Amino acid sequence: MDSKNKKFFQQQLINIEESGQPVPVIRLVGGEILRNLVIKHVGTDYVVLKDPTTDGTMYVPISKLLSVGTF
Repeated sequence: MDSKNKKFFQQQLINIEESGQPVPVIRLVGGEILRNLVIKHVGTDYVVLKDPTTDGTMYVPISKLLSVGTF
């Protein structure tokens, strides 16, 4: 991902973080799908995701995110 696209994607993640709403689907490189997680923090190279039902937290490198949203 070039730097322009990375910045755009990071801004989208920040907007989702600010909404505080769970993300229905997060697709990762390798085919993993995460569901209904809240973005708690967007760093320069990673995202902190929290599962509101279990209070579990995970740190995911932004480079491993394929898509974030409903599809």
